[in-house]
Amino acid sequence: MTSILFYGKISDRFGDTLDVNLPQNSLSVGELRNFLSANYQFNEILDLTVRVTKNDEFVLETEMLQSSDVVSFLSPFSGG
Repeated sequence: MTSILFYGKISDRFGDTLDVNLPQNSLSVGELRNFLSANYQFNEILDLTVRVTKNDEFVLETEMLQSSDVVSFLSPFSGG
């Protein structure tokens, strides 16, 4: 099981954490976005302004994720 964390506005939809069983042992960030969109009817996750971290490091859409990784989705932030 993989724990996915959500920060910012995106957490309004999912809450702070979602535990999911991934469909395969590894998949890319892009594939995870598509999986979450298809299985949780959450198309906002497809917005590429929502950044992704793997084990506290920002990663690209092609980065491969394992079930043991800690994955976070972060909505765009603004400050003043």
